[in-house]
Amino acid sequence: MAKRIDGGRSDEALARLLEKAGAGLDPAGLRELVAGVAAAPPGEDPDAWMVLVAPAPGAALRARLRGLRQATAGAAGAATKERSARRLAALREELRRRGLAGFVVPRADEHQGEYVAPRAERLAWLTGFTGSAGFAAVLDAEAAIFVDGRYTLQAADQVDSALFAPRHLVEQPPEDWIAERLPKGGR
Repeated sequence: MAKRIDGGRSDEALARLLEKAGAGLDPAGLRELVAGVAAAPPGEDPDAWMVLVAPAPGAALRARLRGLRQATAGAAGAATKERSARRLAALREELRRRGLAGFVVPRADEHQGEYVAPRAERLAWLTGFTGSAGFAAVLDAEAAIFVDGRYTLQAADQVDSALFAPRHLVEQPPEDWIAERLPKGGR
């Protein structure tokens, strides 16, 4: 049986489209490429990446590529949100174990560096947010992600707002948000 992708169409049909367009990829290679493309924010021309597949993809291949990217992005987003929920629950459990009322998760590394190695991407690990500035505040019953104006759209796209309330750093300063919610004597 043919493997099904993007809306139930078979890899064989996709392979024929790729071959016809002169693409140097097979369906498996295409899925790897699309996973990377789906992880990146779309640019002004959301189809510009298609030249990586073939110099001049026809209408049928373009439609399949759009569908594959959309399906890949949706699956990746759902998986990220599920991981964030598990990680947030684990962090809250650790806070309870240590008798802490909350925790601030910075984007910076242990040296407060601006350029963060992948192993130190704490904020992305917890929330899914990959911007270069921001942090999360986690309390027992609430959590928020704080970003500046450059990242409000990206945070809304990448972070599950049911887990982390999006907040603008200037419109509601984090220290005010935390002070309003931190229990008396909370650490």
